[in-house]
Amino acid sequence: MGAAEDAADHSSNVANYIDSEAIEALAERVGIYARQYAATPPLELFYNLRKLRDSADRLLEHTHAPGQQEPLYLILSQTSALLAGVSFDLGVSDAATEHARAAHTYGKLINNVSAMGLARAIQATLAFWAGEPSRGARLAEVGLEGSTVGTIAVRLHAVSARCFALMGEATATKRALAAAEDARTGIDETYDSLGGEFVFSPARTAFCAGAAYLALGDGDAAARAARSALDLYASVSADQRWYGGVYGAHADLAAARIYSDDLADAADHMEQLLLAPVGLRTSRLVQRARRVQTTVAGRRYRGSPAAARLTGQAEAFVADATAARALPSSSP
Repeated sequence: MGAAEDAADHSSNVANYIDSEAIEALAERVGIYARQYAATPPLELFYNLRKLRDSADRLLEHTHAPGQQEPLYLILSQTSALLAGVSFDLGVSDAATEHARAAHTYGKLINNVSAMGLARAIQATLAFWAGEPSRGARLAEVGLEGSTVGTIAVRLHAVSARCFALMGEATATKRALAAAEDARTGIDETYDSLGGEFVFSPARTAFCAGAAYLALGDGDAAARAARSALDLYASVSADQRWYGGVYGAHADLAAARIYSDDLADAADHMEQLLLAPVGLRTSRLVQRARRVQTTVAGRRYRGSPAAARLTGQAEAFVADATAARALPSSSP
């Protein structure tokens, strides 16, 4: 596969015209990488996506035909969106922010509402993870001005729910989660056909709901939503299952069960989190493990062996993930 991609890159680089098949080949690779996102280590995917972006850049240099520029700008927007997610998974938030901004710019150049909406959803996600949920809610609202139905609208409403939950607005959170389900009735012509990371599935919506309820301090509702997410992920083929969601749901369940003082069940879910391959221990999972630490610390479990076990599990996960994500100094 790598040799074939190198050949495609070279042929597009030396050509003084663009064959429509070259653009189609890049579009196919976007779909492949979107579907591989769920189970591919972020660092591996990062290098593949960067090569894809560079190939699209080179093709743009060879054409001024609007009919060829538009699909290339869409490819650049989609690739930048994936790069934003991968960069965040690697813990490089500044790079993720720049890639998300680029995704929006490319989408705006061709007036593609779905591409712009996806970029806004990513920007909103980065905002609430950075501790700026009110800014995230505003970004999601802007994205929803164009995307009202389909998978991008579902994502934007779900992200809004996460933002409102972190702001302590329970009513707005539940309203946003209901709106996400309503938006699922529509079709997004740009992203539904690509699948993978571009589609915000029912499992992912349930996963988001669990995290939102956890932020509101509703452990029971969070546990129900996280279990629903795990059940839905279990029904997906292994190669398409988003393992970040699976392991994340176990981490959220661990935190939810601490609210119910069931430390044994929480530890069982942390054991599932510790099964995550080191290469898939993303920044988001690290932050979830740390939340388990802070949740335990915030309860009155001083001297409890069960609490000490949970703390040790979280510390071990974070330590291994941090070491694995360290990029070589020569890496761009």
